Amino acid sequence: MSHDIYVTINSPTPIEASIVESPTTVSLGPITNPISIGASPISVSIGGPPINISINNPIVIGGSERILIVPIFGSLVALKTLLTNFYFDTPVIITKLGIHLDTAPIGGNVTIDLLKNDILKSRIATLVSGSRGSTTNIIDISYSIIEKFDIKVLTTGVSEPGEGGTIAVHYK
Repeated sequence: MSHDIYVTINSPTPIEASIVESPTTVSLGPITNPISIGASPISVSIGGPPINISINNPIVIGGSERILIVPIFGSLVALKTLLTNFYFDTPVIITKLGIHLDTAPIGGNVTIDLLKNDILKSRIATLVSGSRGSTTNIIDISYSIIEKFDIKVLTTGVSEPGEGGTIAVHYK
């Protein structure tokens, strides 16, 4: 199964990229700008032959603003938690949430919310029916290194729930 992941970052300073595999983070950076990531498996070329990376775990990309990319496999299911038991390795402030799907939801919007230590925080991002991608500015929310971070799907499309893709968590 193939999932499209669209991320383009242009930053005035070099950025760092890493693959997050609990409990280890594998560093890929620093990387010069811009970096563009296409379909999964990702092929990244930085002054040499391409390196193929399969997206099975969250990936962190960023400089002053970082992005946690969470892969979505299969159809979305309402009230299902997509990312569970995740802990950031430094204190963070989440500012935006992006929903990017391979198959758009039909007959209803996709909504997601953040959980902190198993409590919904009403930081809701919405992807409207018929759309494949959207980024929502949320009220900033902070997480310390001991606070559990989860992402939960609240609603999906009715005739087509939405399928494959990524959730992008923007933080600093």
